[in-house]
Amino acid sequence: MYNGATVHTGEFTLCGAEMEIAMTLINKDKFLNGVGKAVDAANNAADKADQFIKDNEIDKKAKNVANEFADGIKSVGTSIENLFKK
Repeated sequence: MYNGATVHTGEFTLCGAEMEIAMTLINKDKFLNGVGKAVDAANNAADKADQFIKDNEIDKKAKNVANEFADGIKSVGTSIENLFKK
């Protein structure tokens, strides 16, 4: 708190509650700037990850692996079904 404190600048004078309000607004502004920077960093990291996935065709490779796995499961299912039909 800034009880009884007075700050003089060339333009204006802040004291007591005015100083507390001013500092609260400054702190909120700093906090929001920090949040904005964190969001920017997260977006930048996501963009880099997305580009890495595209450059290395990881999404296509993952889909191919999933399709091959599904085909294998179907084949096993068919083999088991044929085993019990005999």
